[in-house]
Amino acid sequence: MTEQSSEKLNPRYEKPRPLTWAASPLQLIGRPDITEQQHQVFDALLERTASDVPFDVPKNIQDFMAVNFMTRFHERSMKNVESHDSRLKKDISDIPLDQLGVYERALNGNASPSELLWVRRTFGMRSIELSKLTHPYGKMIDLLVPMREAVTSAVLENGGKVYEPTETQKLKLLRGEMVPPSDTNEATKYAAVAMTRKRLVGEVDDDTRIYERSSFIIRVDEATHLDPEITDALNYLQLSNNSNLIQDFLTIPYISSKVFAFLDNNNFDVAIPLSTTVYAYNRNTDRKIEDSISSERASQRKDSDLVRLRRIAREEYGIALFK
Repeated sequence: MTEQSSEKLNPRYEKPRPLTWAASPLQLIGRPDITEQQHQVFDALLERTASDVPFDVPKNIQDFMAVNFMTRFHERSMKNVESHDSRLKKDISDIPLDQLGVYERALNGNASPSELLWVRRTFGMRSIELSKLTHPYGKMIDLLVPMREAVTSAVLENGGKVYEPTETQKLKLLRGEMVPPSDTNEATKYAAVAMTRKRLVGEVDDDTRIYERSSFIIRVDEATHLDPEITDALNYLQLSNNSNLIQDFLTIPYISSKVFAFLDNNNFDVAIPLSTTVYAYNRNTDRKIEDSISSERASQRKDSDLVRLRRIAREEYGIALFK
């Protein structure tokens, strides 16, 4: 499987591919062809993450980047598969043949964002990944342009509206992780903090919301020469041995505006990009699925109780109950 260069990717004529900004497949189990494809994608993206690293990035941050990629790759893949498995509509007998082709592309990870919105709506999925791009250290980050254009077109084609990035973006911490220092003797000094920037891209006419989530790490080691107010506040948090160190990071004065500036100016020396994912979520469908799961569990509990009572009647009282 070869990797497409950003110069050759034309958003008007080419569909996303697994090594560019295509979404994760909806099916893995029982499809060895898709599983093998994903193994190749994983190896290629891990190579992208681990090779040609900027010379000034410490080994501990390099290791964190690789581990973070591996974790996120599998988490995203399984979340998409699980969302498909819990869909409301399982029967495909009434789906026209040409539309089954769209569904197959979604299953194998080659569908466009517009096609994936149709799949989510048609099959009643609570959420679905529309696109994702792995861009460690800023590699291939220029592909965000055609990726975002495709998402915007998909929203508008589905009767939706698109918001400006500054209207809905917000920061939050990713699992509350901080990269430990290379020098174990400097136990209170951290090298970087993992973060995400999440924004509401738009909404379509069936109350489905489309979100973009960008993952990155902010280097906070001395080599990055952060503003004194940030380093002073961070050092205070670290030296105080505060158990809420991770959460309190965002309370540092002006940290949000500084982080946004690092990202907007492509300051990869401080804000190291990891990946960007766009997904669609429908709260009403989510509730219907949860209600269906609750009803199924209640039915299973009832069946289990009947089986238990039949066993007691048979073993303790010698009574054979009707099924």
